Amino acid sequence: MPSLDWIKEIELDDILSGDVRLIADSCGLDVLIRLWEECPSLSLYISTVPLNEARRRYIRRHYNGSNAKELAARLGVSDRFVFGAVASPQPPSLRGDQGGSPSLRDDKGGRGNAERQGQKGLFGQENA
Repeated sequence: MPSLDWIKEIELDDILSGDVRLIADSCGLDVLIRLWEECPSLSLYISTVPLNEARRRYIRRHYNGSNAKELAARLGVSDRFVFGAVASPQPPSLRGDQGGSPSLRDDKGGRGNAERQGQKGLFGQENA
């Protein structure tokens, strides 16, 4: 797609509405033009799930036992959110495991003990 820099030369106030207006007002016309150039017709949903997990990670790293109110204010969350983040373990998807199932491979990438001892593998077949 050719450059859309020509858009800067015309009045857009009466054309922009909805999400496009929000992007232009919040992020600037250059960001809107870049999105049009790189992602035309893209329907975009920006989830807050990663943002909340980033908040939890920040809290776990910076909580010292007495700064819950300060962390809550800085991150724009409640005290309860802070205490919940400290009390909850890191989610499995971020730990690298797959829901707590024991691995059939050892830490070095080889076959784990279950496979070496001739026990049944994932699909019920005997391992040599």
